[in-house]
Amino acid sequence: MKKFLLFIVLFFISADKKPIIRVNSTTYDFGFGLEGEYYLYRTYIYNDGNANLKIDRVRSSCHCTSAPLEKKLVKPGDSVYLDLIFNTHEYYGEKKRRGIIYSNDEQTPVTTVGFRIVLADRYYIPLAVNPMTIDLSSIDSLSPQTSIDIYNGTLEPCSLKVINVFGDVIRDAYLDNEVLNSKDTVKLHVILKPRFKLNDKGSITLWLYYYKDERVLRFSIPLSSHKRVYEGEGDLIK
Repeated sequence: MKKFLLFIVLFFISADKKPIIRVNSTTYDFGFGLEGEYYLYRTYIYNDGNANLKIDRVRSSCHCTSAPLEKKLVKPGDSVYLDLIFNTHEYYGEKKRRGIIYSNDEQTPVTTVGFRIVLADRYYIPLAVNPMTIDLSSIDSLSPQTSIDIYNGTLEPCSLKVINVFGDVIRDAYLDNEVLNSKDTVKLHVILKPRFKLNDKGSITLWLYYYKDERVLRFSIPLSSHKRVYEGEGDLIK
C-alpha cells in the first residue's frame, strides 16, 4: 500500500513538471542599414519552468538569414542565446526577417522572433558617418580599437546615443559627446576583443533625436571586412 501511495505522489509530481519558454526580446529595429553587409541580432531564450526545455530546431524565414543556436537543451532557470544573421547582399528598402523556434513547451510550442531594417548604399539620415562600417581589416588585432566620425551638416542640433551592441567581438562602444551641434563632429569609439577574426559579425545601433521637430531616427553600423566612405553630408529625411 505504501509503495502504491508513493507511486501516486511521484506520478503527480512528475506530471506537474513542464518547461516554460520565454524570450527576452521578440522584435528589434535596426533602423537604417547598409546593403552588402551582415547584421547580427541576438536574443535570449529562458526556461522559466521546472523541466528541461528542448529546442527541436530554429527555422529562418529566408535563405539570406542564418539562425545559429548556442545549445538545444535549456535546463530550468537557465538560458541560451540565439543569433539571427542577415546577409544584406543585393537587398534594398525595408526588410523584415524572422526566426521560428520549435520547442517542447506544450503551451507555446512555436515562438517567433524577428527584426526590421531599411537598407540602402548609405544611411538615409541627416548625418555623415565615416567610415560607414567598422572595418576589421584596418584594425590591429592586438590593439583593437577604432573610431568613426559622425558629422552634423544640418543647421539643427541633435542628440545621439548608443542603444545596442550586438556581437561577442565588440567589447565597448561609446560617443565622446551625445550632443551634436550644427556643423560639429563627434566620434564613436569602438573597442574590440583581441585576436578577432575578419569574418566576425556584429553591429552597433545608434538613436538620433532632433529637438526642433522631435524627430527620432536610428541607424546601425556593422562590422565589416572592408571600408566604405560616404562623401556627402547626410540626407534630410522628412
